[in-house]
Parts: sequence; C-alpha cells; structure tokens
Amino acid sequence: MSCHGPGDFPPFMPGVFNFFGLPREIRNKIYEELVVALRSPGDCTEYEKLAASRHEPDSERKRFKRMDELDVRLMVKPGHSEQDGTTGFQPLLDVHGMSLANKQVNRELMTTLFSKNRFFLSVDDKHPYWVPGQFLRAIMAPNHLAQIKHLYIDVDTKLQPYEADYRKGVIVVNYSMHHIVKTLNSVGKGLKSLTVNHISCYRGEIEELRRDADILATRKHVRNIQVMRPDHDIQELDSKGIKEFFLHSNNIANAIGQLTIPVKKFRMFGDVSGNDIQRLYHKFGVIDDHVDEHEDNRDENGQKRDWIQLVMEDMAAALPGLQDATAQAHLYAIRPVMTVAVGRVDGGAMLLGSPDGAPPINMPNGCFGGAVPLIYPPR
Repeated sequence: MSCHGPGDFPPFMPGVFNFFGLPREIRNKIYEELVVALRSPGDCTEYEKLAASRHEPDSERKRFKRMDELDVRLMVKPGHSEQDGTTGFQPLLDVHGMSLANKQVNRELMTTLFSKNRFFLSVDDKHPYWVPGQFLRAIMAPNHLAQIKHLYIDVDTKLQPYEADYRKGVIVVNYSMHHIVKTLNSVGKGLKSLTVNHISCYRGEIEELRRDADILATRKHVRNIQVMRPDHDIQELDSKGIKEFFLHSNNIANAIGQLTIPVKKFRMFGDVSGNDIQRLYHKFGVIDDHVDEHEDNRDENGQKRDWIQLVMEDMAAALPGLQDATAQAHLYAIRPVMTVAVGRVDGGAMLLGSPDGAPPINMPNGCFGGAVPLIYPPR
C-alpha cells in the first residue's frame, strides 16, 4: 500500500505484524469482537424499548420474561449433549485455532471469553451432574472457571408433585445445586452477577400466584390454588401439595445460601417461594422494590380474589335476590338478552346461582359490568 497524498494512510511495514506491540487495551478490544456476544440490531432495538417501559404495569410479567429471553440468547452454555455425549462450552465464535497461536494469546483470549460473557448453567430433575465434584472442572479448566463473572443458573423441573419419581427429582436437583455451589466456592473469586431462575412443571404459574401459594403453605384453611399442568388440565394444590412443590425452592435457596464467594448483583425469580427469595435477597443485600399490583384485590386472608369471586360479588350487588329460587325462576321466565355460565375444573359448566343440571339462567345484559367467561347465544 502506497501513500499518494498527505491525507492517505501510511504504507504497512513489510514482514509480520507485531500484534503484541499493540497496547493491552487494544488487544482486549479485538478479543471482545471475536468472543463476546452482542445483540443483533433487531434484538437491541426491542430490548431498549422494553427497558424504557420498565416502570409501566406488567401484571403478567410479559415484558420481564421477554427481556430475560433476550438476555439468555447472549449466554455461553457450558454443558453436555445427551444425544452425542460430547462435552464443552459453546463460544460465540470458534476461536480454537487462534487460542493455539501461543500461550499469551490463549491466556488473554480465554480471560476475555470467561470474564466478559454471561454463562448459562442448566439444571434439571432427571440428569444429575454425574461426576461428583468434578463436572464443571471437567468441561472448564479451574483457572477459566475462576474467571467467570456473570452466571445464570436455569433450574428446569418437569416432574409434578403427584408423580412417583417426584422425590427422586428433588434429590437430583438438590445434588446438582450443591455441586455447583461447592465448585464455585473452591475455585471462584467472586461474581459480578448471579441469576437463578426456576421453571417448574407448571411453567411459571406459581410465580403468578406466589403470594397466594406462600399463604397456603403456612395456613391450611385458606383457599387452595389452581394451576395448569403441561397437558392443559387444571390441578388444585392444597397446603400439603404446595409444601411438597416448594421442596425444590427450599433446596435451591439452601444451596445458594452456602455460597462463600462475593456476589455483587443477585436476582432470583420463577416458581419459588417468596420466603426463599427474601432470605437470599437479605444474604446478598438486595432491596426488593416489587409492588404488588393486586394489593387492592385481596380477601381477608391476603389472597388475591379470583375472577369467580369477583363475578359472584358483582352479581350479589347488582341482583341481591338472585340466590332466591323464585328470583331465579323469574329471571329465566323474562328471557332477556344472554345466558351466562362459568367453566368448571372438570371441563363442564357450573351455572351461577343454581345447582348443576339446572337450566341456564338468563341474565340481564351488562349486569356484571364486565366480561363473562362463557356466553351462550340469546334465546
């Protein structure tokens, strides 16, 4: 390359480029371009829009979950494949050849890879880390594991509390979590961020009903909670059932509570109990500023009133005589605008204010002041 004018670049010097002649900061920037995950332009725009609306209501946590999905996309996932038996991490770019250039390049490149990326560890209730005390060290050298600064532990449990192998699954998760913590304590120097997410067989429904579940776990007489199973059937959990379900939550929290390395930023979410979240937040000095969006819609026990309760209360206020058989017969006789029923857990229909099997009750249009789950055509 030649120079043809005062504004042109000077020609390259012949021979081998002296890469190590560059300042370390410049070399680190080059390494980051190779091995640090970055969002695509589309994901970046979406994430920024979601982040800008953090203070807006998010009752179903759709925004929170979507932001978490976008974060997980960027994570390096150490682990194994059950299909082909291979082990090892999956970096953003295959830099194996460059890492073999010489010892200094290998050391600097690996330092960037492990310290700048977020690492995703997957735990489930069927596959324990089968090499006691050595699983993480088997897929990463201890000096590399010690350099990890950002860790995301994803606990995904499929077994349901009523299944025969549920307790075995609890033991598997408990073993794996304690193994991870033991390994981090033995080789880790501290984490800038640690996130723990538990997705259970109910796929986030316990998280939606966490306060109700917490109350049910300590007070037997309160209302049971209903959750949807993976097969879309509704299951009811009583006080004993929710305690059994929270065994995972308790074991995860007990394991994380034994971390001795410093953690600068900690977050825990998913199908875990509020008590377990709070004790870990206390350990790591996290201020929980979560606002209960259902605070004004609680019953005397502190549980969120469900839509059936609200509908029945609205009916009682609008039509005080509805529970009276004569009043029901009168309403049915005048044949007004629409017929209303609500779904039952078993898939049938329960007629509001009347026993099962009775003819549908026609309700005046708008008496509920809102939407009704099932509306039959006018007679």
